[in-house]
Amino acid sequence: MPADLGTTNLWLAIIAVANVITLLALAVAAFVVIRLTKKAGAVVDKVEQQAAPVIARANAIVLEAQHVVDDAKHMVAKVKHANDAVRQTARRQLWPVLGVMRGVSAIASTLTQSNGRPRPTADELARERFMNEGGGSHARERNL
Repeated sequence: MPADLGTTNLWLAIIAVANVITLLALAVAAFVVIRLTKKAGAVVDKVEQQAAPVIARANAIVLEAQHVVDDAKHMVAKVKHANDAVRQTARRQLWPVLGVMRGVSAIASTLTQSNGRPRPTADELARERFMNEGGGSHARERNL
């Protein structure tokens, strides 16, 4: 049995050494990670310092663009209001003129259509329509 304890002690020693090596590896890895984190933090701080003026200029440009957009919207609203006012004024002012012009046009067309001849009466128009439709030949047929 003492030989068995010797083998067990040997395996326990090997396991202990392996754990110490693992612990040292983890400690070195943690140290490396901490150093890299500090370096990365320093790089991020430098980038933030260098980017701060660019970000400030970009924010100023965005604010200026927003002001330009607001001014453009305001101008569009003003132009739309002015356009509506002009349309309403034109409608109120020009409808009577348009009516007079249409009346004058109707009078002129009526006067130019007569060509110096008197307009035919309703009876003359009816007789002409009757003759154009062949009414005169039907009235003369004997079979009626």
